[in-house]
Parts: sequence; C-alpha cells; structure tokens
Amino acid sequence: MNRSQSVTNDLIAQVATQSWKSELEKTSSKYHFIAAWAAIIFDPVFAFTDYINIPESWKQLFVIRLSISFIVLMMLVLRKKFKIPSYFIVAVTFLLISLQNAYTYSLIGNEDIIGHNLNYIALLIGASMFLLWELKYSLAMVLISIVATIFFLQLNSSLDIDQFLVQGGVLLAAVSFFMMVLIKTRYDLTVKEIKARLALQDSNEEIQAQNEQIMMQAEEIRSLTKTWKNLFRIARKNCRKKIRRLKNMLSSMRIN
Repeated sequence: MNRSQSVTNDLIAQVATQSWKSELEKTSSKYHFIAAWAAIIFDPVFAFTDYINIPESWKQLFVIRLSISFIVLMMLVLRKKFKIPSYFIVAVTFLLISLQNAYTYSLIGNEDIIGHNLNYIALLIGASMFLLWELKYSLAMVLISIVATIFFLQLNSSLDIDQFLVQGGVLLAAVSFFMMVLIKTRYDLTVKEIKARLALQDSNEEIQAQNEQIMMQAEEIRSLTKTWKNLFRIARKNCRKKIRRLKNMLSSMRIN
C-alpha cells in the first residue's frame, strides 16, 4: 500500500506545472465567470438598500455601482482579445466591490452599521463559494480591504468604533478569515484532483504506447516465425526430393 502510494505521488509530482495550471484555469473559469456576471447584475440592484439606509448618498453610490459593473463587463468582453485570465477578472471585481463597501462606511451612521456589515459579509461568503486561487491572492485582497475599511471609518467622525465592532465588525473579521481558509482548501483539493487526473492520463498514454510497441514486436515475431516456417518447409521439401533421387539412383544401381 505504501509503495503504491509512493508511486502515485511520484506520478503526480511529474505533472508539468504548465499543464495543471492550464487545466486549473479551465476548471475555475466557469466559477469565476459566474461570480463576475453575478456582480454585474446584483451590485447595481443592491442600490435599493442604499436608497433606504442612506437616501442622501444613494445616487453617488449608484454611480459607483454602475461603474464597477461596466468595468467588469468590459473585462469579460475583452478577455479573449487580451487573454485576461479569469482569476484576474474576479480579483478586480472583488477588490472594487470591497472598496465600494469600505467607502460606504464614510457615509453611514451608527444605526446602519449592522446592515452594512451584513452586506459586506454576504460579499465574503459569495467569494468563498466561487473564487479559486492561491492563498496569497486572498491575503492581498483581505489586507487591502482592511486598510481601506479602517481609512474610511476614520473619515466618518459620526461612527463609533465600539459600535462597529459590536454590530458585526468582529463577525466580519471572522468571516474574512474563514473565507481565506475555505478558498485555500478548495484550491488545494482542486489542484490535487487535476494533478491526479493528468498523471493518470499520462500513465494511460504511456501504457498504451508500450502496448502498441509490444504488439508491433509481437507482429514482427509472428512474421519472422512465418518466414522461418516457410523456409523450413521449402528446405524439407528439397530434402525429400534429394532423398527420393538418391533412392532412385540406388535402385538403378542395384538393377544394373
């Protein structure tokens, strides 16, 4: 069992990096494109919450939401022309919406903190469901979001930091951590599955090539065997003819 596992690990380790990364892009792109389209559609739709919570600033936020949707849409339209990888599209999408949420903290009051924190948490939960990338990208996104959130919180003098933490701020931080863990876990499992599949495919191709080579050698052996049989048959026939001639000659000599 250990030897079999060791052989499997060796085969997986031999899979070329370019091969599994290319396959990973194919696998993850469908999830990333779903996430991008969801952002394009639903980010402007959620402007109605801005209209209810911060009616004096909802138009400003609506313009920001539309701008984000337009940027993401343009990336999707131009992705083939400029060969934009899907993870870059969702990274920009996530970062823009996260910065939008961080900016909103500068516009709301204490009574709106919990509602906005829940909106932010919804973004993180959605990201954990659709994003598939290395841990370093999650760390970068979360770090930028934290810095932006702290910056805009400080700009809003009417917000109480204690109220921010009590009304979902701590939960927001916890969800950010779990989002990174979940994305990393899904990424590691997906990469492992892709490598195993490619290793199996390479192994099957190698076995198929060996089988074809063995069949060719077997065919050559059968051909040689047939040739030797034919030669042996001819030689035996010639020997019989010679023996028959000798017998005839001996018979003639006895008669004389």
